[in-house]
Amino acid sequence: MCFNEKFSEFAEIGDLSKFTLDELKHKVRGFNFEVQEEDDILIAKWYNKHSELIILYNKNELFIKIFSDKWLNPRFSNC
Repeated sequence: MCFNEKFSEFAEIGDLSKFTLDELKHKVRGFNFEVQEEDDILIAKWYNKHSELIILYNKNELFIKIFSDKWLNPRFSNC
């Protein structure tokens, strides 16, 4: 089996820690976006029918870490 999907826009951007939340929000298209505030942490979630990426930011919208990155519905095909 071979993976038949284009890599995520996030993979093409490169090092996500170089971007603030606002910068990344404006850079990425084609994903739904939600943000929640919990204590002093911003939990940003980008998702579509194929994948979900959750990144944690501080109150100043500076990158802390990637919390999770998962494929929700990968499509495979025979090559």
